[in-house]
Amino acid sequence: MNIIALEENRDYNRMCMNNFGKIIVIIFHAAWHQHSNEYLENFQTLLEISELNGEKIMFAQCDADKVPQVSTNYNITNVPTVIVTDAQKGELKRFENENPAQILESLEEFIPEYQKKFEQKRVEMYKKIEKLITENPVLIFIKGTAQAPECKFTRQFLEIMKDLDCKFTYYDIIADNDMRHWLRHYNKWPTYPQLYISGELIGGLDKAKQRIEEGYIQEKIPQSARIHDPEQRLKKIVSENKVILFTKGIASDINLDQNQKDVIQLLKNEGIKFRCFDCSSDQLLLEHLQKQNGEFPHLYSQQKYIGSKQKLSDLAKQSQLLPLIPGSEWQLNGEQKLKYLLKNCDIIVFINGIPKDCQNEESKQMIEILEKHKLLYEFYNVSADEEVFQNLKNISNYDKVPQLYVKGQLIGGIEAVQKLNQDGDLEELTKDIPKRN
Repeated sequence: MNIIALEENRDYNRMCMNNFGKIIVIIFHAAWHQHSNEYLENFQTLLEISELNGEKIMFAQCDADKVPQVSTNYNITNVPTVIVTDAQKGELKRFENENPAQILESLEEFIPEYQKKFEQKRVEMYKKIEKLITENPVLIFIKGTAQAPECKFTRQFLEIMKDLDCKFTYYDIIADNDMRHWLRHYNKWPTYPQLYISGELIGGLDKAKQRIEEGYIQEKIPQSARIHDPEQRLKKIVSENKVILFTKGIASDINLDQNQKDVIQLLKNEGIKFRCFDCSSDQLLLEHLQKQNGEFPHLYSQQKYIGSKQKLSDLAKQSQLLPLIPGSEWQLNGEQKLKYLLKNCDIIVFINGIPKDCQNEESKQMIEILEKHKLLYEFYNVSADEEVFQNLKNISNYDKVPQLYVKGQLIGGIEAVQKLNQDGDLEELTKDIPKRN
C-alpha cells in the first residue's frame, strides 16, 4: 500500500471527496525536520508488508509547512503527527511521534469499529433521505436557503423553480454536513443542487434545464405541487414575459395543429420576439384559457390579451399588430422595418444623422424645409441602419438620402422637394398632415 502525497489543499479536498466510507490516515512531516522524514520512510516500509485492506483505509503524507490549510485544520504544532480522519474531515484519532508499528496495530483494531459505525450511519441517513424524497413531491437540495442562496448554481436553480410555478421544498446541505456527504453516496450524483420529483432524481442544473426543454419536468410535477389558482398562475406568467403565446402543445412539435402553426409563423413574419408556453402540461391553466379566450393559441403582450388566430391575422393585415408589441421585442429585418414605417407614418424623411445633427448638407436642407412648414414629421437615420438603407434604395430606385415620403408615397429627394417648395406645391401635398403649434 502506497502513501499518496498532498501537494496542495485541492489534493486534500479531492482525496476526501473520492474516498467516502474509507478511513484516511494523514502523516504530517516537514522537509526541514530530519526525524519526521525518517519517520515517514519507516511508515512506508511497514505499510509495504502490512495486511491492511486498501479498500477500507488509505494513507497520505502532508508537509505541514507547504500545505498550511490542511495542517491548520488539524491544529498541527509538532511533527511527526498522524491524524486519522475520513471524508467528512473530522479528527477521529491523533498520534504524535508514536511508534508507526503501534499505530498500524491500533488501526487494525479501529477498522471494524469504524465500519460498524459507518454502516449504522448509512442506514440512518438512507432512511432520512428516503423519507425526505417520498414525503416531498418536489424537493431540491441546495447550498443555502431559497432566500439566501450561497452559490450561483443554486441561484439559477431557484429561478428555474420559480418559472415552473410549483410548490417545492428545499434542503440546505450547507447546514447539514452529514446530508451533504451521504446524499452523494446514496444517489451517486456528485454535485449540488439536486432536484427530486416524486422520489425520482432528475439531476443537477444542466440536466434539469434539458428535461424542462423536453417538457418532461412539467409533466412529471404532480398536481399536489402545482399552483392551483389558474388565474393567479396566468397573471404571474404574463407579468414575467413581455410577449407570450400560450399554445396547446410544444411549439416545435410537427403534430401541432395548423391554427397554432399559422400564428407562430405570422408572429415570426411580423418580426416579433415571443416566448411559447405549452399549456398541455397544466390542465387547469389550459381549461381556464380555453374558457376565457376560446380556441388556442392566445397571444398576450405587456400583460394584456391581444387575441387568437383571426384577431391576430386582422391586426397584422391592418399593420396594427406591431404597435401593440413593446419595441424591445421587435425583431424586424430591413424590409419589415421599412414597410412598417411607410405604412404607419403620415410623413417620414430618411436622412443621414438626426434633425439636430444632420451628417450631410442635403439632409440639413430637407429638415429646414419641413420645419419651415411646421409639419409633424417622423425621421429615420439610415446611417445607423445599412439594411434599411439598402431596402430604401431598392423601392425608390434612388440611391441617395434624404428621401421624403407622404402617406407611403415617395415625394423625392432634396431637389424635388426644393422645387415643390418653391412652386408652392409642397403645401398642397401636405395639407392633411398635422402641423406643430
